[in-house]
Amino acid sequence: MALMALRPGFFFGDDAASKPWTLAGKLGVAAWVLHYLKRILETAFVHKFSRETMPITNLFKNCGYYWGYTLLNAYVLCHPAYVAPYGDDETVLYAMAAAFAVSELLNLQTHLQLAAANTGQKKAKKDSRGIAVREAVT
Repeated sequence: MALMALRPGFFFGDDAASKPWTLAGKLGVAAWVLHYLKRILETAFVHKFSRETMPITNLFKNCGYYWGYTLLNAYVLCHPAYVAPYGDDETVLYAMAAAFAVSELLNLQTHLQLAAANTGQKKAKKDSRGIAVREAVT
């Protein structure tokens, strides 16, 4: 994703680098990169994998899926002719970016709660619902 964003001429032709990049494209690429950075940090520090939960064959399937989907999104977001569905309406784009940030933080909270609940198997399981689910249920 970052490679297509930083070197559009390599993928879309020499004149691609001279064309303006939309705010929607910039925010989309930033959101994608931040999402995967969070995902990598979660994998390194939060999740615990074993052969039962993550067989080695799943590694290749997951990597193929995520790399392929990233290339597809990078092609669309970084293409010189890309026009966002809402244009470059800053209010809509920043509202969507804020919703993305809140969603990512709630997702991180859920992962941390689930990891904490799974540390002691002999202890009674804690309520592992995140704040959004707890507020909606109660």
